[in-house]
Amino acid sequence: MALAIADQSAVPYVELYDLMMHTGRTYTHDPEKLTRLNQKYGYATQYLDYCKRLGQN
Repeated sequence: MALAIADQSAVPYVELYDLMMHTGRTYTHDPEKLTRLNQKYGYATQYLDYCKRLGQN
């Protein structure tokens, strides 16, 4: 249920959340996984754009 809500809400890193819920392991300090997801979904670019909008570039 929580995964469906996260998926519908377009929560970033939903794949990591799903993996964590199924394995009990965290991946927040896994640079390879994070890099792959950042490239796949453009999360890093979205973050930088957000910072620019806030004037924190």
